[in-house]
Amino acid sequence: MNNMVSLGEVLAYEQPTKYIVEDTTYDNSFETPVLTAGQSFILGYTDEKENIYTNLPCIIFDDFTTAKKYVDFPFKVKSSAMKILTNDEKKSDIKYVFLKMSTINIDTTLHKRYWISTYSHIKIPLPPLPTQRKIAAVLDKVSDLIAERKKQIEQLDLLVKARFTEMFGDLNQSEFQYSTLLDIISDSKNSLKRGPFGGSLKKDDFVENGFLVYEQRHAIHNDFKYEKYYITNEKHEEMKGFSVKPGDLIVSCSGTLGRIAEIPSYAKPGIINQALLKIKLNNEVVNNIFFITLFKDKYMQGKLFGVSRGSGISNFPSMPEIKSIKFPLPPLPLQTQFAEFVQGVERAREEARQGLKQLEVLYSALIQEYFGEEKQ
Repeated sequence: MNNMVSLGEVLAYEQPTKYIVEDTTYDNSFETPVLTAGQSFILGYTDEKENIYTNLPCIIFDDFTTAKKYVDFPFKVKSSAMKILTNDEKKSDIKYVFLKMSTINIDTTLHKRYWISTYSHIKIPLPPLPTQRKIAAVLDKVSDLIAERKKQIEQLDLLVKARFTEMFGDLNQSEFQYSTLLDIISDSKNSLKRGPFGGSLKKDDFVENGFLVYEQRHAIHNDFKYEKYYITNEKHEEMKGFSVKPGDLIVSCSGTLGRIAEIPSYAKPGIINQALLKIKLNNEVVNNIFFITLFKDKYMQGKLFGVSRGSGISNFPSMPEIKSIKFPLPPLPLQTQFAEFVQGVERAREEARQGLKQLEVLYSALIQEYFGEEKQ
């Protein structure tokens, strides 16, 4: 059984007052990062040369939320609402202690400082120093692999954007023929339709299993395994003008605006709700994958939301505005070539996602193995 010690026994704390930045006019060209223990972590960079914290590595600990970050580079801080924690290298490995701290959750609903009153009294297992270092090294390696996989996925996203620009150039100065949505939809009656507004669906229309009601989440997160609301066969027949099927596109037009997704082949039949717009494209003139990428491009997003309405907050354009937007439409063979490239990238992205998922499962299993409940 490992020796149990309190965090206050292995970590000394220092108030950060001396290291608080004086000028918050940050610039990325400056050298020294200004840190917070919260999610944003690096608030910006300062050119101040005095009172920079250099006793590294250390842990910065938000005294009110217990958020924490491991830091191994010189820094300054924004406020005094934290503790800077260090250790005795002869007794403990600070990365090991930080990793264990990352598994600890306490109630922080009271507005008070937690390090001295509560957190420093929490006991953790402290194996021999060589074991601590081995555990930290293993978890660090898996964490690095996770970061690399996430970066790979980001790079694949950038690759699609780069290929789009390479093939189709600057859309503001395009030599391709210009079209509108009216030129490329397949069904003028049932395309470009917003979902039914409030009052169209009542409590009795919903059932445990029937026709799916598509919501914003489907478009925003491209998540078609999510299912929450179903309607009866009778209600679906009544509202079939708002039905969608595989190959149709849906666009979020309330709250988080302008996200677009294609209904996949495995999706259930259903209708869109009032927060969605459906688009049925004529695939003899436009490829779905090309259009989705075009729709996400800053050119189209600028056309859709470039002008703020009302109180200065961007709203979804009216239907006449949407129908009148002009955009370049390259020949279908060129669109198809681009779509094939995207499909290849998507296969690589899916492999990367699966690899990432496996690494995250491995990391969680190791955390449980190393830091789970102590066996008495």
